[in-house]
Formats: sequence, structure tokens, C-alpha cells
Amino acid sequence: MKRLTQEELNKIIELHAKWLMDEKGGKKADLSDCDISNLKMKGANLVRANLEGATLVGATLVGANIDYTNLPLHCGIVGIKVDERIVRQWIGHIAAFEYIGEDSDIKELLSSNLFKRIAKASHRARECGLIED
Repeated sequence: MKRLTQEELNKIIELHAKWLMDEKGGKKADLSDCDISNLKMKGANLVRANLEGATLVGATLVGANIDYTNLPLHCGIVGIKVDERIVRQWIGHIAAFEYIGEDSDIKELLSSNLFKRIAKASHRARECGLIED
């Protein structure tokens, strides 16, 4: 597993942004098996990073700040290692959806007290309308 510094990560994100725009010198981000956790004891700063199409298979994002990050769901992000903050954030965003399907298992999950409790523990819960003032 390769440990990255914030500077190395910033360069990868910069080149990926160029790749997304078909600019010269751009390169698709491949963070597979990279450890970007606990950089300077805070975790990686990925705020507003556009990781569309990036490969993160097996990457460790523990402690990373993914606020406003474009981290699309595709098979290139399988096996990523995350912490409670990231899981709560994702569940909080899912809880903010309005499910209109008929699947009873999904309805049961979304209405469960455990799901709601985890969603409301997200640091973005107020912003997503899960907690009222």
C-alpha cells in the first residue's frame, strides 16, 4: 500500500482535472491501494475534488474530508476503506432522498430507527434537512 502526502494527492487531483477536460498533460487518477488516511493527523483533504472516472480500488480514505467531492458510484471505487464519518455522510445523503419505489426491503431499511439515527449523526445532517433547528 502506497502512502501519499497531501501534496502528491493534490498533484494527482490536478492532473485528473486536466484529464477530465481533455487538456494536455492530464492523467486519469489511479489511487488504487493508496493510503491517504491520517495525513498530518487530519486525513486527506479531498474537498471539492472531482474524482469522476478515477480508480480507487482498495484505497484507504479513513479520516479524509470528502465534503462536496464528486465520488461517483462505479466499480472503480470497490473495496475502499472508510471510517464512521464517511459512512454517516453517505447514509445522511441517502436519507435525504425521497424513495418512491415499491421495494419493501428498501422501504423498511430507510424507515428503520437505526438508519435514521446514523443519518442524523452525519456532520451534514442539518444541511441535508435531517435535523431541524
